[in-house]
Amino acid sequence: MVKVARTDESRLIEVQFKDYLVESVRELQKIEDARPEHFVVEAPLNVWREMIDNITSRGEPDLEHTLNYLSFPDDPMVVDGPDQLMVDAFFRYNQSLQLFFNGAATLVTDYPSLNSG
Repeated sequence: MVKVARTDESRLIEVQFKDYLVESVRELQKIEDARPEHFVVEAPLNVWREMIDNITSRGEPDLEHTLNYLSFPDDPMVVDGPDQLMVDAFFRYNQSLQLFFNGAATLVTDYPSLNSG
């Protein structure tokens, strides 16, 4: 799950993978609506945007704009989950997740306001 966080509100986007494909994407109203086996990757909108823009401009992220780098302690991306095994799953699947986000290089990306639905 991806959480785009701001101080006044946030948006929760659940991305369900099956094998190496995206099975579904949906916006959730609250974290409790998520499937229980999820870890959550949370960062402010500007961090997501900077990462996506970096990928788009280069075709892949530079070292400082990877999920792995951005989720280091004291960095702006936080990984959380219902238990430590789910948090560890993020790091096990990190490369596959990074390849998913690297796909942004082939898409036109729009950044609507968090207030829009």
